[in-house]
Amino acid sequence: MWPIKSLTKSTEDFSVFLILSVIGVFIYSNTFHSSFVFDDLAAIVENPAIRNLADLHTLWEAFNTRLIVGLSLALNYGIGKQDVFGYHLFNISIHILNAFLVYCFAILTLKTPAVLQRNFPDPRTLGFFAGLVFLTHPLQTEAVTYIWQRATSLATFFYLLSLVFYVRSRLQSSAKAYGVSLLAAGLGMFTKEITFTLPPAVALVEFCFFNSSKEKKNKRILLLLPFFLMLPIIPLTMAGGGGESAMRLLRPEVTPHHSMNQAVHWTHWLDITKGVEKEKIPRREYMLTQFNVLRTYLRLFFLPVNQNIDYDYPKSRSFAEPHTWISFLLLASLLVCGLKLIKKEPLAAFSILWFFLTLSVESLISQKEFIFEHRLYLPMVGFSLFLVIMTCKLFGGKNKRLMSFLLILIIFSYSILTYQRNFVWKDEVSLWSDAIRKSPNKLRPYKNRGSAYQRKGDLDQALSDFNKAIELQPDNPDNTDTYSNRASVYGMKGLLDQALADSNRAIQLSPEFAEAYNNRAILYKKKGRLDQALSNLNKAIELKPDFAIAYVNRGSVYGTKGLLNQALADYNKARELGFAVDPQLIERLKKAMEN
Repeated sequence: MWPIKSLTKSTEDFSVFLILSVIGVFIYSNTFHSSFVFDDLAAIVENPAIRNLADLHTLWEAFNTRLIVGLSLALNYGIGKQDVFGYHLFNISIHILNAFLVYCFAILTLKTPAVLQRNFPDPRTLGFFAGLVFLTHPLQTEAVTYIWQRATSLATFFYLLSLVFYVRSRLQSSAKAYGVSLLAAGLGMFTKEITFTLPPAVALVEFCFFNSSKEKKNKRILLLLPFFLMLPIIPLTMAGGGGESAMRLLRPEVTPHHSMNQAVHWTHWLDITKGVEKEKIPRREYMLTQFNVLRTYLRLFFLPVNQNIDYDYPKSRSFAEPHTWISFLLLASLLVCGLKLIKKEPLAAFSILWFFLTLSVESLISQKEFIFEHRLYLPMVGFSLFLVIMTCKLFGGKNKRLMSFLLILIIFSYSILTYQRNFVWKDEVSLWSDAIRKSPNKLRPYKNRGSAYQRKGDLDQALSDFNKAIELQPDNPDNTDTYSNRASVYGMKGLLDQALADSNRAIQLSPEFAEAYNNRAILYKKKGRLDQALSNLNKAIELKPDFAIAYVNRGSVYGTKGLLNQALADYNKARELGFAVDPQLIERLKKAMEN
């Protein structure tokens, strides 16, 4: 409880923390048993790197710039294996802590030289409302209920912790608080790439809230310098890890395999962080589309309806398109407004500039997707402050009860929407069914729901979704895994010729997709063509050396061919990679070798 007691020196803070905890647990109470979805499967269910918390080298290779996230997942796995309860409990706890830090940050900023003279009502009341807005807003569900997106909430935790202690150090001239701020910033640099904007955020705090102080400019520069010296950490870490980071962990089907230890020159870090090939989304189109995306984000802040895990967002190909230049003018006006308000309304100005700063990494550097709701988790801090301060400005002076009533009504509405939205995250089928209703012409929701049905054993529904995905975009390389999965379904139905045709098509679309070779090997084995099966499994393992199921399948082929030593070696390798090979199978194999 040290942070709670030391931040504002009041027992009221503990009461606030308890209230935030009760409300947070309640609105997310229907998620504790929600299943792993989307990237959770690659990051947790199928990820051997998190099986041993003590194996820091493996965790570093797998997570790189998100090492802290990897450690947290390994801790969860060590405690409860693949029981989702512990993972959700961790995510919700971090979210509650972040809401409390928003409360602390609001209180402290209201005490800064630039804001203190504005005569706001009780800082704790405004801070409490800001924390509640952050806690209950339905846009937060993607970063909280979606387990893998703890990367975003954890990064936000270190981000906010650093800012809170920085402001405290400035108000109290505390070297200890300043040191905690630096430590939190350093940890954030190994949590998620959005922490790259933390040093400018510290400067923004300094510029907005302490610009009126009489301190010498050199002293203020010296306070900011250590934070800016941290800026190279993320690009250098990504370059040193071969650009692997979490993108390669979660998207092996779209990224050719190469050695984890392959070095990339530090000057190429911008290409590494770009995250997607130019031919898929040209950088110019991505940038133009982001004008519209940022406008959509603003709408979602104020009107969080029709939320979607997978928006089918239209590209902007020219600045001359009306919706693009109108969005640009809106954003430019908002930015100018934020800059002009710095002296008159520093909190409002800070909130507006925070929006642009915290979205800059994922808006300026091309991603594979134009829009994701979890990207608004950190910007929500600014919106929470803005909503509360503006409500206070409009109604607080005349009728504080009306101000409180309006904020309570908003927070209550947010809570209901959050609770309802969380039902969508119950499992993969409910999540992707919701996405299909809202993005009926997009490829990924169909293929992901098809995979979910396949795992449930509902082959007819899986086949229907795979057919729809392929019908939408038959020649899209993103459909590589769809062809491969449909091949598996055909194989389970005994339609081996159709299955082989789909496997061949998958390999034709993406010659370095290891899963397709593994699936084709299974089909060849069913047809009795063992040499071709072995050749495909060798290729799959060459492309993906940690492909546990491929070792199991190759072990089975070796066993059928009577090559027992090779079979045993492959089964043991699969066990090393975390695959649960039947111990009785190993014993039977050893006895056969003895005879």
